[in-house]
Amino acid sequence: MAEVFLGIAGYRPRHVESGADLSADERHRLQRLVGRELVASWAVWDLGDDTWFVDAPVVLDFGDRLEVAAFKTHLCLSWNAIDVSEPLDWYGTPFELRWRRDPLPAVNALLDRTVTAVALLQERDAVHGLALTAGKAYLELYNALDELGASNARGELAAVPL
Repeated sequence: MAEVFLGIAGYRPRHVESGADLSADERHRLQRLVGRELVASWAVWDLGDDTWFVDAPVVLDFGDRLEVAAFKTHLCLSWNAIDVSEPLDWYGTPFELRWRRDPLPAVNALLDRTVTAVALLQERDAVHGLALTAGKAYLELYNALDELGASNARGELAAVPL
């Protein structure tokens, strides 16, 4: 039986707690988002509440899919690891969860726009999120105390370019 993390079978993201946790390859891969267009996104939707299920990852499709989640005090990153057509099972609970395309207004601000900058959101060396800029559009995906937050406003954390 496949390992399950955040309700997704076989999902094993990279847990990033500090800037030092990112390998040169991972930094390069994030930097390569500059010049690429966000063509779609997916988030897990709780059908019972009709709300975003903030405990699950958000998938950003740039041709390559970047997956971002929050877990405990750190950020989880992976690439092309999640099949959004697969069903979700939140550890046997009765939550009725489904992947939904482009449901988050904060993320949609970057849709069909070309990324011009990528940065880590840090406090000292602790990584708490990722910031993407596309011209005047701006998105922060960040750890909001063991759940994922998304905002178009610049928060209090330093955005440190890669």
